[in-house]
Amino acid sequence: GFNLGSEGTHGADTAHTMTGALHGGTRANGITYMTPVMSGLQVAVQYGGAGDQFTYSTTGTSAGYDVARTGVRVKYQAGPLHVQLAQTNMSTKTAASGSTTFGAAVKTSLMQLGASYNLGIATVAGTYATGKPIDGTNENTGMQIGVKVPVGGINLIATTGTYEVETTATKVKTADVSQTQIGAQYVLSKRTTAYVYSGTTKDKATGGVD
Repeated sequence: GFNLGSEGTHGADTAHTMTGALHGGTRANGITYMTPVMSGLQVAVQYGGAGDQFTYSTTGTSAGYDVARTGVRVKYQAGPLHVQLAQTNMSTKTAASGSTTFGAAVKTSLMQLGASYNLGIATVAGTYATGKPIDGTNENTGMQIGVKVPVGGINLIATTGTYEVETTATKVKTADVSQTQIGAQYVLSKRTTAYVYSGTTKDKATGGVD
C-alpha cells in the first residue's frame, strides 16, 4: 500500500526493492511467524530463499546456487496511519562448478521504511529503502512519495521517486534515476480492477538510459 504507482519494471519497484538488490525479492519462498497485534503493533519474522536457481550453459549443463534469506518487519497501524519498517538479509553459497553467472558467494542487505496516511479526501504514502547488493561494494538508496485521490468510483494517482547506486570505494554514481507516474484505477468488482499508468524513468548517471 506504500507504492501507489505501478510496480512493474522502471515503476515503483525501482525505489521499493531497488530492481533486484536482493535476488529472490523480499517475499518469495518464505515461512513467516507473525505476533498477535498489540495496541496496533505487530512483529513478523521470516526465513526463506529463492530456491535453487540455475544458470544454463551453451553445452546444456546447469549449475545452481542456494539462497538463504531472513527478514524482520515491525508494523504499526492505528486509524488512518500505517507504518512498517523491515530489514532483510540474504546470502548465497558458492555456486557449483560450471556456473558462469553466480560463481562466488555473496551477501546482500535491504532496509525498507514505508508509511501511509489517509486524509479522507486523499491518501499520502511514501517509501525509503537503502541496501548493499553485493558485500557492500555499492550503496543503493531509493525513495518515493505518492498521492491517491478518490473521485467517484475512480482513484487518481501521482507518484515521484529517485533511485541511486554509488560505489562504496570511489563514491561514483553508477545509477541516478528519477521517475514520475500518473494513473487511474477503477474497481469493477471485488476481484477485478481496471487501471492505466503513464510515466517516465530517466537515469542521469554516465551511461544511463531513459
